[in-house]
Amino acid sequence: MAISGDKVTISGSEIQVSHEDYPVSKLKLDADNPRLDYLVRAKLKGDRGDQKLHELLWSSDSVKQLAKSIHQNGGLIVPIVVTNDGTVVEGNCRTVSYRELGKMYPSDPAWRKIPAQVLPQVTRQQVDIMLAELHVAGKIPWDAYEQARTVASLHHTHGMTYDWLSAHLRMPRNKLAQLLLAYELTSDYLKANPDPLNVKKYSFFAEVAKKRDLKEKIEQDAAFKDSFFGWIRDEKLTDNKQIRQLPQVLENDGARRALDQRGFNEAYKVLIKDKPAMSSDLFASVEATTEALAAAPFDEVQDLKNGNVQKIVMLRNLHRAIQDIATVAKIQL
Repeated sequence: MAISGDKVTISGSEIQVSHEDYPVSKLKLDADNPRLDYLVRAKLKGDRGDQKLHELLWSSDSVKQLAKSIHQNGGLIVPIVVTNDGTVVEGNCRTVSYRELGKMYPSDPAWRKIPAQVLPQVTRQQVDIMLAELHVAGKIPWDAYEQARTVASLHHTHGMTYDWLSAHLRMPRNKLAQLLLAYELTSDYLKANPDPLNVKKYSFFAEVAKKRDLKEKIEQDAAFKDSFFGWIRDEKLTDNKQIRQLPQVLENDGARRALDQRGFNEAYKVLIKDKPAMSSDLFASVEATTEALAAAPFDEVQDLKNGNVQKIVMLRNLHRAIQDIATVAKIQL
């Protein structure tokens, strides 16, 4: 979305806007906003009433802090965006802050009206496109789950193709596919585990969507998908970075059992005991050197036969270093 003068450009179409100090009492919060949709469904059980939504937003410490910041500043820096019927499509938290400041300071007229850009009659599709261009492709990014929810809505609800999404959100097709899969998996997880805080688990599924082997396994194997959800639910997986080593854990029977019973940290201990190169720079170098020597090119070997002194010295030094470590460790090689 690009704003210039009294016009707003949404997906290439110019729409006239007006700039007003809008009466706070006439504003309606937007329960269909992608940032709020899951909270409404999970915490409010689908109750989209304005007062319930206001109470939900005001219960957040971050919104209270926003209100404090607005009060200290003496007003907004960035106007909200509303439709011509007073629905707040951008700035619901700022609106709640103004309402609460009006209650705190009833004699202060500063909180009775709020700076707003007022759109003419627009469709829900245009609103969602505007929000995506602002908060997915733009300079005010939402959290990863909220971005994914917005893109999924454009794709599944409004029928925007991969080509359209890629062009308008300036996002490669492969990243779009990962984002949509991560959102789909998160949605499945939330159906079984509806606590609103579980939207934070999105990062686990975002990591899965990046790894082809895990992605295929979770899409094709329902039992594995259930197990994966269980590891997250039961906090056997506690950090999305653990997903990067998960394929190696799954390949090791002992590590997989440890994951099921005691969690990733114990599984990783089993794994590095069998594969010390995973946790040791020294043995990672030993492993890489061993593989390189086993695949030594013919011309390198021939160069040794021909008496390349420096290469022979390097091999002797390697041999001596290995023998020295074995001597100190009191092991026989």
